[in-house]
Amino acid sequence: MADQSTEDRAELVTLIKDLLGEAACAYVQNKNRGGSNGKKGTRFEDFYTVFQVAKLACANLDKLSAWPSLESQILAFVDDLVISETSKKQYFQLKNVASLVWDGGEHPLAEDFRLQFALSTKLNEPSPTMTLVVADPELKARMEEKMPSDIEGFSSVEYFPDGQGSLNKLVFDSEELRDVLVPLARKVQPSYADLEGVFGVLMVGCLRHSGQISIDAVLRSAKECIPNMLAALDVVDVKQHVTNEFVSTLDSIPGLAYAFDKGIFSWTAFGTSAVFGVDCASEEFKQFQNTVVKQQPKTFDEFEGLLP
Repeated sequence: MADQSTEDRAELVTLIKDLLGEAACAYVQNKNRGGSNGKKGTRFEDFYTVFQVAKLACANLDKLSAWPSLESQILAFVDDLVISETSKKQYFQLKNVASLVWDGGEHPLAEDFRLQFALSTKLNEPSPTMTLVVADPELKARMEEKMPSDIEGFSSVEYFPDGQGSLNKLVFDSEELRDVLVPLARKVQPSYADLEGVFGVLMVGCLRHSGQISIDAVLRSAKECIPNMLAALDVVDVKQHVTNEFVSTLDSIPGLAYAFDKGIFSWTAFGTSAVFGVDCASEEFKQFQNTVVKQQPKTFDEFEGLLP
């Protein structure tokens, strides 16, 4: 994901200059250039972005409202990640460092938060908030304790592990991450390896796009790239896609147990188990149902012989 369009940037530069002055305008442009150049290969930021994608996906799978969108390294004072929803806008600054202070340096972190809140307020953005994300729980505690009082109303500090750059270790270390990956996994009880796969395909979905992208577009892009890794995200009510005739036929086969968890057809019989290759909303599964109903298999062997 990349910067705003040229037109959007030019309009925002003018607005920042009018609202906050020449110095703030020059600073935010330099910050954006530096941030965009430094973004390449920043694994901590990529990991956290995918975590937010998974978190937002879980929160919105069963809703019909507009999906949240995200973008990174935009022209802003707090610019590592921005999440836009109908009712709020969240800005994130990520710092994978051993030490950090709010008011040190030429451009203090607290001042970035103040400027961004001022700009967001002038732009009438809904309930803007600023979040500092760090990879050290002790640093999180210190930054919370020493947060300037004038930014407390719209600011927070969050801990997220960096996994030492390892996806395997990240999934192992973060229960919060696992909690949002499990609902997106194809299996009901996914292994750590399955969750790594879910995380990896979500990262692919993010990296295939630039600019502002909605969460559902990331999910669809991920599924398009690797179809059999994620749960059936479009199947809210599996009954819409499974016929009564198909269910009746399955029920008549001795020893066959089946389920449609997460919109995926799976079965168990005589010590074996398997999962259908695509979800219940697919045309392939519809054709398979029609074949089973037409052929009316009486044994598991006959049923198995109809599988694509």
